Amino acid sequence: MAKTNVNEIIHIPMNNEISQQTAKFLVKNCGTLIIHNFPIGSEFGIDLSIHYTGEKFMGMKMIPPGLHFIYYSLVDKEQHSTAPRSGFFHNFTQGEILVCRWDPAAEDISTNLEDSPLIERLKSSFVNGQLDSQLGAYQFDQYQTWVSLTDYISYELLAKINPICGRIYSASSLVYKPEKDGTIIPRVDKDGLPEMIISPEATIRFQCETPKRFLYPLNATPDEITKHSMDSTFTLESILQLPAFANNEGNLLGEFQFAFISFLLGHTFEAFEYWRDILRIICCSREALSNKHELFLSFIRVVYFQLKQTNEAIFADIVENENQVFLYIRTFILNLRDSVELNINRELVKRGEKFAQSLQKDMEWNFDYEPDNELPVIVETE
Repeated sequence: MAKTNVNEIIHIPMNNEISQQTAKFLVKNCGTLIIHNFPIGSEFGIDLSIHYTGEKFMGMKMIPPGLHFIYYSLVDKEQHSTAPRSGFFHNFTQGEILVCRWDPAAEDISTNLEDSPLIERLKSSFVNGQLDSQLGAYQFDQYQTWVSLTDYISYELLAKINPICGRIYSASSLVYKPEKDGTIIPRVDKDGLPEMIISPEATIRFQCETPKRFLYPLNATPDEITKHSMDSTFTLESILQLPAFANNEGNLLGEFQFAFISFLLGHTFEAFEYWRDILRIICCSREALSNKHELFLSFIRVVYFQLKQTNEAIFADIVENENQVFLYIRTFILNLRDSVELNINRELVKRGEKFAQSLQKDMEWNFDYEPDNELPVIVETE
């Protein structure tokens, strides 16, 4: 499966204790983000590191080449409130200097600068070392974890699914639903609320529409419908036959990772819903375990690093105190334990058991306990 091309020339430190010579090399050869007039006291984050900005803050330096997520929120100290979070993905090339400017009217970072004198002046100041004290250093001790969370998001995939506007917003950008002829007429529903949808320009362009119920073949018998409502293998195979995934199953894991980062760091609920739906489909694919072992081996590693960044309370809160994520993972683990019946690859069974043991230790999830009112396979209903 294809993964993101990680730069192999630059040696990225494993921690933040680096020599002055190494720092100079990284400043020159890694990426740099310069933000003109960013508001003081705001939240600003890159990847897994978030800070409150001081008076001198102008961006970040020593950003490893590759994909990164930059996010931010205005903070009102008087009102003790934080504005909705915004963010964007960016692939930094070796030695790239990305110059941005804070747009107070839009309350957002502008990356499309027409003021070339400003760009050249800031780049020159950086090269001459005049901005060194105003740029925060990338936190290298979290870099390997970041790579493990994003390594299936290729440059090509990012271009296809990233919103047209290039931004990830925690507060949905809503517009009135257009008529069939494209005209916009403000309307309200039966409760008097505006009929609005997420702006097409701000919508993440995931390449498959996850079904509310598992799919089944055309002309399926009642018994077959029952089978496919409990085993999502047909649904998974149908998704993998889509043009976006037919020649590269890793793209599905890439979308899975993109959705997770957009939810975890971008606070986008729509991304969580997509992530949860893909998790449900993969975890409940029982028969596929016998012939898609490479996909499932990769899935275990991907979701392992994702769950290490969260805790059970996050999922419980967002799904009304019913931890569906645990139930989906539990279904997956129990299916793997039927390895003899399903003729599952031994390495996959071994990896799955280590995964289960890790979750039992880190999140105190007990996969052996089965309440009387709980079925081993999760079936979604409307």
